Amino acid sequence: MHNFLNGYKDGYEISIDPNKIQINKSGTNMKVATYSERDLNRGDNEPKFINFKTLDLRPEAFEILNGIFKIEQSKLKGIKKVHETAIRAEKNKQLVC
Repeated sequence: MHNFLNGYKDGYEISIDPNKIQINKSGTNMKVATYSERDLNRGDNEPKFINFKTLDLRPEAFEILNGIFKIEQSKLKGIKKVHETAIRAEKNKQLVC
């Protein structure tokens, strides 16, 4: 569990929750939950998911998010590999029978 990080989007300071992420199925893009101080002041508590590479971050915050992205990417590739192996095994079974 990581603490909130700070960054900037369009000149406004935002808080970033690295524990709430969305990664696409191909593992090439990750969005993080962001909370704008301006939105929080208006009572909007719902996060906006933004691509983490488009945010202005300090180098240490970017390294944390990039590390999370690489971990999630490797998990996704592992799941794909297991799925492909199962499909290959099923095809081999069908060929033998």
